[in-house]
Amino acid sequence: MLLPRMISRVISASVDEAIFDEGPEGLKAVGPVDVLLLNHHGNMDSQNAFFLSTLRPRVELISVWSADHPGQNVLARLLSTRLYTGPRDIFATNMSAANKEVIGADLDKLKSNQGHIVVRVAPGGDSFRVFTLDNSAETYKVTSLHGPYITGRQ
Repeated sequence: MLLPRMISRVISASVDEAIFDEGPEGLKAVGPVDVLLLNHHGNMDSQNAFFLSTLRPRVELISVWSADHPGQNVLARLLSTRLYTGPRDIFATNMSAANKEVIGADLDKLKSNQGHIVVRVAPGGDSFRVFTLDNSAETYKVTSLHGPYITGRQ
């Protein structure tokens, strides 16, 4: 899922597939995004250099369910300032000790590595915040708050 600079426009999974069917021109048409939910859990076959340098996400979200998510090479690309300059914050769900063993110290560069991730867009769509929630209990206590991030930044 991509949240384009025009954050009110959310692209669904089926539209994402249509973008990929168009190849590089489809990605260029989408252009820079504010938030990117990594494809295929950030597995080693996802998020190539062209994809990331074209979309240039400010916030990247990883839905983790395996010790090799994200792939080491994918995480290196997510963190690479050679692909695009500027800050980027990476949030992940449900990392385990095994993730650290498989992937290594770069996981320490993530803003969060546990819990649910909520992106809340401000009224009018000019900014958004990222909340992480403790998902170990049904209270879903907020464990961290990030932002505000300005949408459509250059």
